[in-house]
Amino acid sequence: MVSVCELHFAEEAIRRNTEVYDEKTRMKIDVLLKLCRLQKLAVPTIFPNCPKYISKSSNPARKCEQRWQRIENEHLQRSIQESTISKEEFE
Repeated sequence: MVSVCELHFAEEAIRRNTEVYDEKTRMKIDVLLKLCRLQKLAVPTIFPNCPKYISKSSNPARKCEQRWQRIENEHLQRSIQESTISKEEFE
Protein backbone atom coordinates (compact mmCIF):
# COMPACT_ATOMS: atom_id res chain seq x y z
CA MET A 1 0.00 0.00 0.00
CA VAL A 2 1.25 3.47 -0.88
CA SER A 3 0.87 6.39 1.53
CA VAL A 4 -0.04 9.80 0.16
CA CYS A 5 -0.52 13.16 1.79
CA GLU A 6 -4.21 14.08 1.93
CA LEU A 7 -3.31 17.79 1.99
CA HIS A 8 -2.92 17.67 -1.80
CA PHE A 9 -6.41 16.26 -2.48
CA ALA A 10 -9.78 17.98 -2.39
CA GLU A 11 -12.14 16.72 0.33
CA GLU A 12 -14.44 15.04 -2.21
CA ALA A 13 -11.48 12.97 -3.48
CA ILE A 14 -11.00 11.33 -0.06
CA ARG A 15 -13.14 8.44 1.20
CA ARG A 16 -13.50 8.50 4.96
CA ASN A 17 -16.32 5.94 5.15
CA THR A 18 -17.80 3.07 3.20
CA GLU A 19 -21.13 1.28 2.93
CA VAL A 20 -21.61 -2.38 3.79
CA TYR A 21 -24.69 -4.56 3.52
CA ASP A 22 -25.84 -6.33 6.70
CA GLU A 23 -27.37 -9.69 5.75
CA LYS A 24 -29.21 -10.05 9.08
CA THR A 25 -31.02 -6.70 8.99
CA ARG A 26 -30.96 -6.43 5.18
CA MET A 27 -29.83 -2.82 5.43
CA LYS A 28 -26.88 -0.77 4.25
CA ILE A 29 -24.64 0.44 7.05
CA ASP A 30 -22.29 3.42 6.79
CA VAL A 31 -18.93 2.50 8.36
CA LEU A 32 -16.10 4.91 9.21
CA LEU A 33 -12.76 3.75 7.77
CA LYS A 34 -9.73 3.52 10.08
CA LEU A 35 -7.52 4.74 7.23
CA CYS A 36 -8.75 7.20 4.62
CA ARG A 37 -8.71 6.08 1.00
CA LEU A 38 -8.71 7.97 -2.27
CA GLN A 39 -11.67 7.81 -4.62
CA LYS A 40 -11.14 6.18 -8.00
CA LEU A 41 -9.66 8.67 -10.46
CA ALA A 42 -8.57 10.99 -7.62
CA VAL A 43 -5.95 13.47 -8.74
CA PRO A 44 -3.91 15.76 -6.49
CA THR A 45 -5.15 19.29 -7.11
CA ILE A 46 -3.95 21.30 -4.11
CA PHE A 47 -0.39 22.55 -4.04
CA PRO A 48 -0.02 25.10 -1.21
CA ASN A 49 3.51 26.30 -1.99
CA CYS A 50 2.93 26.77 -5.72
CA PRO A 51 1.20 29.49 -7.78
CA LYS A 52 -2.63 29.47 -7.56
CA TYR A 53 -3.11 28.60 -11.24
CA ILE A 54 -1.59 25.15 -10.61
CA SER A 55 -4.19 24.19 -7.98
CA LYS A 56 -7.72 23.35 -9.12
CA SER A 57 -10.83 23.84 -7.01
CA SER A 58 -12.82 20.76 -8.11
CA ASN A 59 -12.55 17.42 -9.88
CA PRO A 60 -15.14 17.13 -12.72
CA ALA A 61 -14.60 13.36 -13.01
CA ARG A 62 -15.74 13.01 -9.39
CA LYS A 63 -18.98 14.90 -10.07
CA CYS A 64 -19.75 12.53 -12.94
CA GLU A 65 -18.99 9.53 -10.73
CA GLN A 66 -21.28 10.91 -8.01
CA ARG A 67 -24.09 11.32 -10.54
CA TRP A 68 -23.75 7.73 -11.76
CA GLN A 69 -23.63 6.48 -8.17
CA ARG A 70 -26.81 8.41 -7.36
CA ILE A 71 -28.59 7.00 -10.44
CA GLU A 72 -27.46 3.47 -9.58
CA ASN A 73 -28.73 3.88 -5.99
CA GLU A 74 -32.11 5.14 -7.24
CA HIS A 75 -32.47 2.10 -9.53
CA LEU A 76 -31.46 -0.22 -6.72
CA GLN A 77 -34.00 1.32 -4.33
CA ARG A 78 -36.74 1.05 -6.96
CA SER A 79 -35.88 -2.62 -7.58
CA ILE A 80 -35.94 -3.38 -3.86
CA GLN A 81 -39.36 -1.73 -3.48
CA GLU A 82 -40.77 -3.63 -6.47
CA SER A 83 -39.32 -6.89 -5.15
CA THR A 84 -40.85 -6.30 -1.71
CA ILE A 85 -44.26 -5.53 -3.21
CA SER A 86 -44.22 -8.60 -5.46
CA LYS A 87 -43.13 -10.80 -2.51
CA GLU A 88 -46.04 -9.52 -0.41
CA GLU A 89 -48.47 -10.21 -3.27
CA PHE A 90 -47.06 -13.71 -3.69
CA GLU A 91 -47.57 -14.59 -0.03
